[in-house]
Amino acid sequence: MPEAAAATDWAGLRARAAARVATIGLPTQAHEDWRYVDVAPLAKPPEHAPRGADAAAVAAHRVPGLPCVTLVDGAPVPSLSDRGGIGGVLVDDLWEQSDAVAWRARWSAEVDAADDATLCWSLADLAGAPRIRARGPGAALQILSLATGARSGARIVIEVAANAELRVVLSHVELQPSRSSIAIDVVLGANATLVVDELQYAVTGDAAQCFPSMHASVGRDARLTWTSVALGGGVVRLRSQVDLVERGAEATLAGVHVLDERRQAHTWLRLAHRVGDTNSRQVFKTVAGGRSRASFDGRVLIAHGADRANAEQINRNLLLSREARVDTRPQLDILDDDVKASHGATIGQISPDELFYLRARGIPAAVAQEALVRGFVDEVVAMLADAGARALAARRIGVRR
Repeated sequence: MPEAAAATDWAGLRARAAARVATIGLPTQAHEDWRYVDVAPLAKPPEHAPRGADAAAVAAHRVPGLPCVTLVDGAPVPSLSDRGGIGGVLVDDLWEQSDAVAWRARWSAEVDAADDATLCWSLADLAGAPRIRARGPGAALQILSLATGARSGARIVIEVAANAELRVVLSHVELQPSRSSIAIDVVLGANATLVVDELQYAVTGDAAQCFPSMHASVGRDARLTWTSVALGGGVVRLRSQVDLVERGAEATLAGVHVLDERRQAHTWLRLAHRVGDTNSRQVFKTVAGGRSRASFDGRVLIAHGADRANAEQINRNLLLSREARVDTRPQLDILDDDVKASHGATIGQISPDELFYLRARGIPAAVAQEALVRGFVDEVVAMLADAGARALAARRIGVRR
């Protein structure tokens, strides 16, 4: 799209995205990318009036020891965020920066090319655009996104410079029924490292709709590690697109959904080895009880000329009830011969033999099942890099089961 046609201000960008949503319409199960999702709730987004948040609400979801950037209904709130003390990291808001023109042009082009209305919501409902830039080693922070009602959107830019490191705990917390759309653009320079622990859960009810999305470009010898723990809601869909664009780039992606009642959580992932000598690993799991619904739709592309690329994709799913449903679609698209690539998926129930083994040793049935489920989940929870994030994830999982 010619740059002159791009939205030139934030209001114009929001209007452009809203117009695109109206043109595209809501996704249906006839759309291949949405075939496994119960899309009915999309037609009725929560309309609860936003209630805002105070320091107590933030404190309940903080990860100890990390400086925090807080968004409330998509908008950065300086009074609820830490000021200074974020060593090696520059945090500003593109909303107020003169150099946001290039990002607006990029996002405007995304809107024009979008064939999925949900991809436009982060811009149609845009309330803020924080930018986080890491320049040195050892930096860490929490990005806490609180949704308090109605519809909200935000764009977050994470840039990790060459040889720099950044560790992020990214929390999506629905305090009230709401629709939250947070899109994250990640740019990793040569030999950069980004580690993200992502947590999603709703505090009140099951009506929350949450649409986090991530698009990462991983440069030469750079490393991306992204681990998600999601407890679902009315509709929760985690979308990831990762491009390994230079030799030596690596990506490790993992996630676990823990669902009960009628909650939904879905993973849509596209990972591309654009060049050779690149490595990727994916490990995704789901525990589904009640009448919950989940899916994994993951595709790995190894492009022409991506010699010596190495890709592994694993999806494991555990059903705790007959009414729960999990769909899985692991995919490999290999266009080069000199590569290593594997994938696999399973859907099953708790092993009767394992349950009998524990019951025979005097362990009550409910406790035995809990132990087996926790063992299944803990492989991914243990991959969370931050100890506080691991403790928070374990606590939330315990509350919801």
